[in-house]
Amino acid sequence: MKTHRKSVTMEPELEKLAGNWPPWKRLAFARKLARWNRQLVVSARILLARQQPRPKRGLRRLSHPRLVRN
Repeated sequence: MKTHRKSVTMEPELEKLAGNWPPWKRLAFARKLARWNRQLVVSARILLARQQPRPKRGLRRLSHPRLVRN
């Protein structure tokens, strides 16, 4: 007698949240999470940029082939 195996394995926290959801609801939630993910990454980068002082611009070092050409 075969035992019933899950066809999809999710992380335990996600399994608790969406384990019994139908496919259409999982897909809608995944789209929402993707949007939230982008918003969190963008907002975190903006906040980090505001916290860190801007580095002073220095002179650019020229590579050796450029020095030879000039």
